[in-house]
Amino acid sequence: MNTKIPAFITSSLVAAAALAIPVSAGAQDIKIGYIITQRLIAESQIGQGAAEELKKKMESANSGLQDKLANIKALEQDLEKRSMVLSDAERKKAADQLEKELVEAKRMKEDFQRSLQKAEGQVMGKVNVFLREVIEDYGKANGYDLILDASTLLYISPKPDLTDQVIKMADKKKR
Repeated sequence: MNTKIPAFITSSLVAAAALAIPVSAGAQDIKIGYIITQRLIAESQIGQGAAEELKKKMESANSGLQDKLANIKALEQDLEKRSMVLSDAERKKAADQLEKELVEAKRMKEDFQRSLQKAEGQVMGKVNVFLREVIEDYGKANGYDLILDASTLLYISPKPDLTDQVIKMADKKKR
């Protein structure tokens, strides 16, 4: 089973671990950096590719839903135009058909949302695994003891921001 720990929990744990490390005058210097995750995802090639993939899936599914809604609107207009000349039985049949179409559209929308959430989870899961590996590789290669997520920090100096370097490394590794 693949359980996913929310990012804010893991980031909080890493931040807590960083605070728990004793730093004394005689202790070895600890090298700490941080990443602005939103930028990393938005500006890296893999993040942009994931966003484009999700956008295409959304547009494709949304197209079917829009077709269904256009069909419903046409049925409503047709029912309005012909309501005076239809018998009670025909009017009921048309209203039932419209109701059926509305239920199908609602179901389509719910299916679309579930499908999109699933796709987003799969795509972003792959992106997160890839970027985590890149961050670990960068940290090891450059002697970092900790690399934190900036969203969990209250104050940060711009000096230890590693986002640009990690974006470059991720793009290079992606190629």
